[in-house]
Amino acid sequence: MMKRIVSAILVLAFLGFQAGCYSTYTISKDELDKLESGNEAVDVTIQSQEGDAVKVSPETPLEVCCDGEEVVRVTPYNFLLSDTQLVAPDYDLLMSVEQVEYAEVREISYWKTFGLVGAIVVGVGGGFAALALTQ
Repeated sequence: MMKRIVSAILVLAFLGFQAGCYSTYTISKDELDKLESGNEAVDVTIQSQEGDAVKVSPETPLEVCCDGEEVVRVTPYNFLLSDTQLVAPDYDLLMSVEQVEYAEVREISYWKTFGLVGAIVVGVGGGFAALALTQ
């Protein structure tokens, strides 16, 4: 019984941490152009396609979505986006700019993180309480 409870908690924690701690925003090629290496590497606020203002720093996770559902990671302020190609030397990436459809920026969500941790604590406590009551 205890192994089942622990297994369920571990699976839920893994799935929750995969999706729960970040908010993902879609940005256009024009907004992606503001994050290339020709710009100053400071916190910049860009506009998502959903209309949200997103603050991007050099440490912000940034992924470029291409034709065929391919997703490649690039580092903000460390790639070049010209009229013909996208070059990201830190990921050894060279691709045609025509392949780039949009980009996704992930921003940490503290409320989601606190909620996830709280749910795990309550789940573990409830599991131990249920185990204690059934013995």
